[in-house]
Amino acid sequence: MVAPDERADRWMSRIEDEAARMAGLVDDLLVLARFDEAPELEREPVELGEIAERVAAAIGARAPATPITVDAPEPVTVTGDRDRIRQVVENLVGNAAAHTPPGTPVRVAVAARPAPPADGAAAVGALPPGTARAAVVAVHDDGPGIAPEDLAHVFDRFYRVDQARSRGGAGLGLSISAAFVAAHGGRITADSAPGRGTDFTVVLPMA
Repeated sequence: MVAPDERADRWMSRIEDEAARMAGLVDDLLVLARFDEAPELEREPVELGEIAERVAAAIGARAPATPITVDAPEPVTVTGDRDRIRQVVENLVGNAAAHTPPGTPVRVAVAARPAPPADGAAAVGALPPGTARAAVVAVHDDGPGIAPEDLAHVFDRFYRVDQARSRGGAGLGLSISAAFVAAHGGRITADSAPGRGTDFTVVLPMA
């Protein structure tokens, strides 16, 4: 039998978790509303490998059961808004860590390469015409994957892929990421299938 004090502690914990979730939802809605109204970006050189390493360290500290590796063999720099780009990478890596079973590896790769085609079942944004080289940030997890009928909607606001995701959320993180990437003149794609994990790829024009 659970003691009354223990039951009260459990309820308080649930209330605190729900309050934190609602506060996060309000913050996300404000971010989207402000960005829809005035999509302003700071412009400065941003080294993507450094961003990926910092994000991996921060999320790894919060989710120690998830091994996160970063492959960034050489500096890759774009001109953009450092905070917005970091939020994109945080959303993608954080989603991979939160929505896969404990112990599932998450791999982040950063590279400069010829501008790739828009592969993936879901895509938002487009590179400027004539872009020859691009900066690519790819996040892969070996989780349960996403069904095709859900994959087509992963960047839709408030859409949640319940069958492929084990934890709740407002369904705004990927929408915010897509808006930030598109505002940088870039493209974000998602590719997945049940049983083979998920890939999110961000492609940005080179500085």
